[in-house]
Amino acid sequence: MANLQEIQKFITEISELDINKVEIKTADLELFIQITPDVQFEKSNLIQQLPATQPIVQNIPTQINEPAGDAKKDDKKIIKSPMVGTFYRKPAPNKPAFVNVGDAIIEGQVICIVEAMKLFNEIESEIAGIIKEILVEDGTPVEFDQPLFLID
Repeated sequence: MANLQEIQKFITEISELDINKVEIKTADLELFIQITPDVQFEKSNLIQQLPATQPIVQNIPTQINEPAGDAKKDDKKIIKSPMVGTFYRKPAPNKPAFVNVGDAIIEGQVICIVEAMKLFNEIESEIAGIIKEILVEDGTPVEFDQPLFLID
């Protein structure tokens, strides 16, 4: 019977090979190993296969103490995450970001990806405007309804 050290060594050696699934059955041992490929390398292939997910958009005033008449001209919009997941600014590690601060965006433009359960969901803008601030760091977890972008 294999001991724990032998199994750990076997797993280490398997992970260095270009395979992702191993199944071994003997009279006294049954071992199944499935190695999940690095998420960063799967993104570019999965993005093209998935439908776009609509973000949540909300108006917010930039200065609360302004008189009601002037508040309209300084209103900004926030694009929020439509789901829980991991926020990505780029379609793949070696690709440029979808948008940057100062970029003009149009309705329907892909602005980021939120990965949830190994599915990469393109987030499209529901509004046109200029990106004033990106509120989340690339590769960080986001919650449902969490602000992602400040749009002017």
